[in-house]
Amino acid sequence: MLAESFIALAAAGAGAVVQAAGTDAWTALRQHLAQWFGRGEEEREQATLERLDRTAAEIDAASSSDPEQATRTVDRQEGGWQRDIEQQLESLSEAEREQAAAELRALIASVPVGQPRYVQNNTVSRGGSLYAAQGGNINFHGVDGPSDTPARPGEPHWRDGS
Repeated sequence: MLAESFIALAAAGAGAVVQAAGTDAWTALRQHLAQWFGRGEEEREQATLERLDRTAAEIDAASSSDPEQATRTVDRQEGGWQRDIEQQLESLSEAEREQAAAELRALIASVPVGQPRYVQNNTVSRGGSLYAAQGGNINFHGVDGPSDTPARPGEPHWRDGS
């Protein structure tokens, strides 16, 4: 089982994927994340690129549907990517895991996502974590970090910011 810090990192990575889809940052995130997953295996890298393309297409299609459908699509994609990132980290030895975590942190920090496509008051709250869009970057606060902007009951978690 992964430590909370790795689970939080996986959530941040998944959040970066859904936030970058359809923005100028997508190309860089797409390429670097595929390399991160591939870890030198060309077939796995290609499969990740294809999955990322499907993710972007589904999020784009959902953005023109009703808000509830868009929310479900983004939530599903984010959950899937978090699960896959967690599985990738779990599959590595401890030393490899630390290296991969450092690479993922650097990737998340280096990819500006511009104005996120789906935000509410410039924040997205997920499972005790908070993603804040500030200055063109997604800032991640882990489960023990700031969470002063929780989603209010009955309000959508996401709003089409485009």
